[in-house]
This record gives sequence, C-alpha cells and structure tokens, in this order.
Amino acid sequence: MRKLTPTPEELKRSSWVSIGVKTAAPHPLSKLGVWGVSEATDHGLIAVKSSIDDYWLGLGWAKAKRLMARSTIPCLHSEPTYPEIGPSRKARVTGRLYFHEASLNELERRFRRDEEDEILRVEVT
Repeated sequence: MRKLTPTPEELKRSSWVSIGVKTAAPHPLSKLGVWGVSEATDHGLIAVKSSIDDYWLGLGWAKAKRLMARSTIPCLHSEPTYPEIGPSRKARVTGRLYFHEASLNELERRFRRDEEDEILRVEVT
C-alpha cells in the first residue's frame, strides 16, 4: 500500500489510498481527498510492520470490500462487507486482529488458513 500511496506533496491533498478487494472501485469519499487506485487485492488482510524486527500488526475480514492506508501515518483500515438483511434480522461479521512475529508471507498464510477454517465468517440470524 505504501508504494501506491502518494505523499501529500505529490497529491496536493490528504494521502489516503483506497484499494478494492476482488474488484477495483472508487471510494465514496474520493471527493474529500481519498485517493482510489485502479488495482485490487485478492483478500481483506492489511498489515503494518514494526520498525524493529519482524513484528506485524494485521487486520482482516473474511469478506472485505476495501482496504485503506495512509503514507504519512501507519494506520490500517479493512472495511467489512455486511450482508443485506431484512427487518428484525441480525448479522455478525467476524474478523481478526493479528499480532504476529514472523514474515509477512507467514501472516498471509495464517489469514488464509483462518478463512478456510471458517474462523472468519458472516452469520445471519
């Protein structure tokens, strides 16, 4: 994400970047300074590495619609997709926050295992 995110000087506005999951889509707040990119990611995990060693903080949803990051501060956003539900129905969207000591590739493998094991899921009751 950092390589996709322009600096405020390059953009002449805020340096937020928004990337779609599965399909590229403009962010609804693009008029307010969010910079949408034409690329898309294949899953809803976003992570940031600590400045020392190989420590990662990751956030992931089974069904995310977009990821957001900013080049000027190390914040993470993975926005879940909520199912459409009728009146008097409930929905639960499950995600995970990862504190991980290993490589980014291993963190992604762990997230993929959680998806396969249905630890990350959407429930409608």
